[in-house]
Amino acid sequence: MKHLKAKGLAIALSLAMVFGTLAAVPAKADETAKYKDGAYTASATVSPDEYEDFDAYGIDVSVTVSDGKITDVSVSNMDEITRKNKSYVNDAMNGYDDLAGVRTQIISKNSAEGIDAVTEATCSSKAIISAVRRVIPGCP
Repeated sequence: MKHLKAKGLAIALSLAMVFGTLAAVPAKADETAKYKDGAYTASATVSPDEYEDFDAYGIDVSVTVSDGKITDVSVSNMDEITRKNKSYVNDAMNGYDDLAGVRTQIISKNSAEGIDAVTEATCSSKAIISAVRRVIPGCP
């Protein structure tokens, strides 16, 4: 009888541990943040890093949300940005070689969190990410 009680207790503890662990695992069904549909715009300043090899300049970032998800990110004042700085903004937005641009990362993650800056376009990347964080209500 003691042997049966010990086995029963061991089974009960095992089940409690298994179900306790399962309850702590987040559901994957709908982890994607949902935002209010619309077109949003925010301005940001692209500031020089420690190398200070350019003057600060402003960018206007537009974000489109459809069906609760970020569907587009763009820089709407490209015509006001100098030719040299345009190349950095383009690299930041679109990436190059095997580096994903911030636009692709933000859309695929539906968030401005955990986005990697594009190498050699770090300052532009950071400004775009900052603007997206400000423009989307509830965007982390």
